Amino acid sequence: MLGFTFITHQIYSFIMYVIYLSFVSKVSDPNFGGIYMTLLCTFANISLAITKTGSLWLVDILTFKQCTTSSQNYCSASTLIKSCRAAGGKCSTIIDGFYAEVVISSILGVIWFYIIKKPLINLHLSDRKSWLVYKEENSAKVNVNDTTRF
Repeated sequence: MLGFTFITHQIYSFIMYVIYLSFVSKVSDPNFGGIYMTLLCTFANISLAITKTGSLWLVDILTFKQCTTSSQNYCSASTLIKSCRAAGGKCSTIIDGFYAEVVISSILGVIWFYIIKKPLINLHLSDRKSWLVYKEENSAKVNVNDTTRF
């Protein structure tokens, strides 16, 4: 079962990555070549790394434990964990932070989807020319040899 889940995850991850790259290649400005495409991919990779780091950090915060010998000891600090062990108890997990984070992230994801759905559709339907850094009507006005501006 775990192998099937892993393979399914890899397939969907690959599909999402290919779709993202096709979008980036569609909107990249050919005047800048691969630089514009690399910049968009860099932003995507940084945002992915930040969300992964934040998610891993939140798992520990959302995990709640309680000492088996004292119902008022929630094992939230190292001194409380030591006092629980000294009393002959152990810290048992009441709420696992992973499952709490899955529920919270799913709810936030659905809310985010309904908020951002219309702008994403408009972004997808926008003309390719709206992504260009130098638009065709402005490119004739720019004089690259004019050094008096600097």
